[in-house]
Amino acid sequence: GDMCVSAVSGMVMYRALGGRFMSVLPSHLNKPGAFARQWIPAHSSNYANNTEKRIIKDLGSKYGCHSCGKWRVSQFVADHQPPNKLLKQSNGKNGSGINGLKEPVREGNNGSESSGWTQRFYPQCQMCSNMQGQSLGMESTVSPIITHPFSLRLYHLFLPIPLGLPLLKSSVNTHQSMNSLAVSEDKKL
Repeated sequence: GDMCVSAVSGMVMYRALGGRFMSVLPSHLNKPGAFARQWIPAHSSNYANNTEKRIIKDLGSKYGCHSCGKWRVSQFVADHQPPNKLLKQSNGKNGSGINGLKEPVREGNNGSESSGWTQRFYPQCQMCSNMQGQSLGMESTVSPIITHPFSLRLYHLFLPIPLGLPLLKSSVNTHQSMNSLAVSEDKKL
């Protein structure tokens, strides 16, 4: 009973502090990462223009790299998601999509259906950008999965606390029981 109450209260507090359950998982460099909060539309496969770079810098300073979570970096790259290389590969595979996903169908400007991936720019640190480029290489051995054990937020630190509450309660109960025994022994004397 107590463990369930602690687990539920921990998850509620985690969400209340801004945590998302996805952010405790590793990030895949070819998808929006565990720390992806805000993005801006990428209007083409070209690099970001100066205005977009400025916005990405502000988003990176506020939310950190969408892949690893670091926010104290000198420069953020406007990372295309999905990456340009995956879009080019999917266009030549006769509808097989990106990473096994089908291409989305959305309503076009004139009400007709059109297909195509919408790219977004997310803030990404230079290190993750370099790793992403390496992982997309032809014969790459670099894993596109990265962990982020040192990019903690306040909500991450709260997760283990409820697990310790039953132990603390047990310890307090034991201490109170010992004090009760000592008082009853004193009364006997």
